[in-house]
Amino acid sequence: MEWITELLDSLNGSSPNGHAGLAMLIGLLLLIVVVVLWRAGVLRTSHKTKSQAVFDTARPLRAAEYRAQAEREAASGEFAQAIRSRFRACVAELTERTVLDERPGRTAYEVVADASQAAPVLREVLQPAALVFTEVVYGNRPGTPQRYAAVVAADDAARTARVSV
Repeated sequence: MEWITELLDSLNGSSPNGHAGLAMLIGLLLLIVVVVLWRAGVLRTSHKTKSQAVFDTARPLRAAEYRAQAEREAASGEFAQAIRSRFRACVAELTERTVLDERPGRTAYEVVADASQAAPVLREVLQPAALVFTEVVYGNRPGTPQRYAAVVAADDAARTARVSV
C-alpha cells in the first residue's frame, strides 16, 4: 500500500495540475485490463471453438454422396474421415426418409434421441455410432476399421428401419 501511495504522490507532484499523472495511470491500468480480457477471449466477437454439430457445412450432401465419400476414405485407410462421412450419410439418410427434420446444428446425441422417437429400434444401433463419431471427430481418438464398422451398421439400419407414424 505504501508503494502505491508513493507512486500516486509522485505522479501528482510531477504534473502541472496534479491529475494528469493519475489519469495516465488509470488509462494504463484500463489498457492492461482490456489486453488481458482480449487474450482470455472474453472480448472477442467470434469464437474459434469446434462446433459439436454433425454437419459443419451450410449445405450438406445427399446420403449417397456421403456414403461414397466414406467408402473412398475407408479404402485409403483414412478411417477418422470415413467415420465422419459415414455418420453424416446416416443422418442424411434419416433426413431424406423424413425420420429427422432438417435442423442445422444437431449433435450426434440429438440425432439418436430424435431418431429414436420415430423409430425406437434405431436407438440400439445409433447410440454406439454417435459415441464413435464424437470420440473420433471431437475427441481425437483414432479411427479404426472396428469403429468404422459400428457406424456402417448404424447407416445400414437407418436405411432399413421401419418408422412409426
